[in-house]
Amino acid sequence: MSRWTPEQEAAIIARGASVVVSAAAGSGKTSVLTERVAELLADRDYPAEKMVVVTFTNDAAGEVRTRLNRKLSERILSDPENEWLRRQ
Repeated sequence: MSRWTPEQEAAIIARGASVVVSAAAGSGKTSVLTERVAELLADRDYPAEKMVVVTFTNDAAGEVRTRLNRKLSERILSDPENEWLRRQ
């Protein structure tokens, strides 16, 4: 079974447009947002300096930052020669 619902997967893999993720508390918004940003950053067409990520609260923003740092660190550890990802 997939970790993501079809709607979550669609938000994560969507390209070429902005995506709004709006759902109830505890539904996985932060996880989806973090996964989406990590996937975009791994794609050389989406540099970090061109992104705007908005959350509803400062706490959510901090959680996204923490999770994203963790995800990117894991990716860099698995591909230490990836200079693009290291710059992001």
